[in-house]
Amino acid sequence: MREHVASGLARRDGKRPSMCSGVLPLLRLKMNIQEETKFAADLDQSADTGALSLKYTTTPSVSADSRYGAGESIAQAIVLTVLYSAPTIWLFSTFNACLDNDIWWHLATGKWILQNHAIPHTDPFSAYGLGRSWAAYSWAFDLPLAWLVAHLGFVGLLLLQVVLVTAIIVALHRLIAALVPDFTLSVLLTFAAAIAMSRVFTPRPWLLTILFFILELHLVSRARENGDYRRLLWLPLIFWAWANLHVQFIYGLFVLMLAVGEAWWSWWKARCDPVQHRVRNLWTATIIGCIAATLVNPYFVEIYKVAYQLGTLPGVLNQISELNAVPFRFLSDYVLLLIALCAVGAFVWQRELRPFPWALLLWAIFFSFRSQRDIWLLAVVGTAVIATGLKDHAVLTPRHSRLQSSWVALGVVVVIAVGCRILGPSVGEQQRKIAATFPSAAVEFVKEKGLPGPLFNDYDWGGYLIWSLPEIPVSMDGRALLHGTRRLERSADTWEAHEDWRSDSELQKARLIIGPVNAPLCAVLRMDPQYQLAYEDRVASVFVRRTDR
Repeated sequence: MREHVASGLARRDGKRPSMCSGVLPLLRLKMNIQEETKFAADLDQSADTGALSLKYTTTPSVSADSRYGAGESIAQAIVLTVLYSAPTIWLFSTFNACLDNDIWWHLATGKWILQNHAIPHTDPFSAYGLGRSWAAYSWAFDLPLAWLVAHLGFVGLLLLQVVLVTAIIVALHRLIAALVPDFTLSVLLTFAAAIAMSRVFTPRPWLLTILFFILELHLVSRARENGDYRRLLWLPLIFWAWANLHVQFIYGLFVLMLAVGEAWWSWWKARCDPVQHRVRNLWTATIIGCIAATLVNPYFVEIYKVAYQLGTLPGVLNQISELNAVPFRFLSDYVLLLIALCAVGAFVWQRELRPFPWALLLWAIFFSFRSQRDIWLLAVVGTAVIATGLKDHAVLTPRHSRLQSSWVALGVVVVIAVGCRILGPSVGEQQRKIAATFPSAAVEFVKEKGLPGPLFNDYDWGGYLIWSLPEIPVSMDGRALLHGTRRLERSADTWEAHEDWRSDSELQKARLIIGPVNAPLCAVLRMDPQYQLAYEDRVASVFVRRTDR
């Protein structure tokens, strides 16, 4: 440890410093050998206790090595700017913000709220759901989303996606940097986590769940490891916003339950310890306050019923692609697997026996590999566990100054602005990408001809038709909880043109059918005398019943 301190006090001539040359700068500040010994002892004690920061007993002087320190600070600022900005450049270049199937019904929900100045409690969009109970559990996300699109077009949707993804990367790096005080390791772990969860960087409410989860994990970790319980006062505010933005706030409550369970277990083992008694009460009061905060939403306790139904809906994991297990067909999948293996290895190497870290990691592994939508769980928890395991082998790096943080923030803003200007898609390019994925031309034809419903459509295009063809209720869309497993399976079988496709009651009632041009159902309808092909392009086919003409 002393050698490491001495090596940092390099001489001007660039030669390898000796022990004497390391002491000379201290002598220039009129410090004696006893003060140097005390400084080294503080470093040794800090390393032995596992502290994450250095406690200097004197203010460092401005030595001949200050030029190198400034250069290193600038280099770190550049690296952080690239780390925080790289995902946004990728988002600008790919522009997948409006290609997500479900983003459209979120836009439609926000538009409905703006028009009606109310939060919906029944479904206003589908023929099946009209009058049925429905909770717009992401209303606080849908509302600003629709406002941005109304004022900025789909660039507003892309900007929101960029801001949220950037906030996630920044928050994750801050979490990891607090656990492992090594600049290089913290950057590499953050980069690995970003790659592992890149497939969920779509403009959906779960981006806010990822952000809030990272913030919560940071606060909980500081309270558990450093006793900084005052920061837990932020959690009720976080959960209040979280419960109105996305239903996966339940994940955050589960983390708190683990922390509370650990506190009760520690108190039970040392029931005569007043400190453990106080800690137990603090954690218990925290989770009670967070649960109470989640009830401040338009649906009160019904939000918990929605969360339970979404998590236990039978058969839905096989019907919706984003809920399928990790396929291991992409680089990000193997990075996620590597993170899982390294996290488990870190626990084994440390001989970690505490229940909270193990329970958190095993829970993240199970849910992430079970459903692609939750891969971010393991990316966040796994890298945090790895960072904790590496802290004893890290090269201690001074904390970032406010000036450095300000330059990084300015750099990120400039990169985003330039990226939006250079790589941001034009209005024409936006329309072309949408037209190549969704039936925009078919919708215009239906509006021009005034074709009436009822409408029969497939699952993937339901959200887009809710947004672009609001005057005709859809038969199916991406809100799986509203439609249920049985209807999802029936709709999928009909569009696959299974033997009993004619017996589909909703198809029998339909006067207008809009579906993918290559769908098996469209192939059989072209040969069916009851239906007439009214419009077709490279994306969609539109059929009407002959008897209704």
